[in-house]
Amino acid sequence: MNRTGLVLLASLLVACGKSQEPAASPEVAGSPAAPADPPAAPAPASDGQDAPTKEADKLPADASEAARAAADKCDAGELTQCAELGLMYRRGQGVPQNSEAGVALYQRACDGGDARGCGYLGMAYMTGVVVAVDEAKAMSLLGPACDKGDAIACYNLAWALDHGKGGPRDSVKAGVHYTFACDKGLMAACSNLGYQAEFGRGREVDLAAAAGFYKKACDGGDKGACAYLAALQLDGKGVEQDEAAAARTFRALCDDGVDPGCAGLGAVLLRGRGLEADPARGVKLLTETCERGESWACGELGRAHRDGLGVEANPDKARALLDQACKDDVPQACTWLGEMGTIE
Repeated sequence: MNRTGLVLLASLLVACGKSQEPAASPEVAGSPAAPADPPAAPAPASDGQDAPTKEADKLPADASEAARAAADKCDAGELTQCAELGLMYRRGQGVPQNSEAGVALYQRACDGGDARGCGYLGMAYMTGVVVAVDEAKAMSLLGPACDKGDAIACYNLAWALDHGKGGPRDSVKAGVHYTFACDKGLMAACSNLGYQAEFGRGREVDLAAAAGFYKKACDGGDKGACAYLAALQLDGKGVEQDEAAAARTFRALCDDGVDPGCAGLGAVLLRGRGLEADPARGVKLLTETCERGESWACGELGRAHRDGLGVEANPDKARALLDQACKDDVPQACTWLGEMGTIE
């Protein structure tokens, strides 16, 4: 993924990639008016309509405990839990993957005034999951959801603003929403603040601040941010330079399946920074990581093809890879592409 992805991919990412008002429980269709005092048991509906099926009753026998808990709370009127159950359906976590069911639950929660549901529904419109892509509608959902204090909505709103989705790019305003989400504990937002500070996006370049944001995100469990912090450490940007420590971090992260860590490890293997050089292995690792969608790896792989390092020089392939990474917000790739005289 690129370094500023959505937290929720069509909830989604995450991006992106910064939760809710109670609502009444669902009513039985055709139910009678409230009985007069003294109370009496209501009569059955007379229009032939059945009560809506409870979300708990729709779950398969092997649904996870988390999904069952969310469904029970959703049925009890906790609309944020309807949205979270929808996310489980979207991701296939604890229930069979079912995007239609997921987006329907987002809509139900949003219709009841729930900020989390509206935020998730906004990302469905932003990314075209089940519904047609409609960036303007997405922004009209994300903005009010963020205004209600939903950190995920604010994060995804920031991502959209930072990438010119649904309107002009506004990285300064994006930074405001990233800051709110970061302060609320959304580590992806802290990592993206690091990106903004590292590369001067919506603010002045401040490498020490970038390192601080990455460290906060890394300490909070965002392993990608740990790789970005190691990249600063590799070059002594904003922190003391220590190539060996950076290489160890990259290796540990890659061993743990963290693609930015694999991108960093591939890069240091190419040039023998902090460990013994192994260009062929570096190219292999970068190729595999790029194919999984890690744009940093694609940029490093493009530079390897440009320089003939670990692979035969191939300017055309280098340009294609660097162009891809540049479009995916890897600033170094844009620089390397420009050095080839091909940036547009």
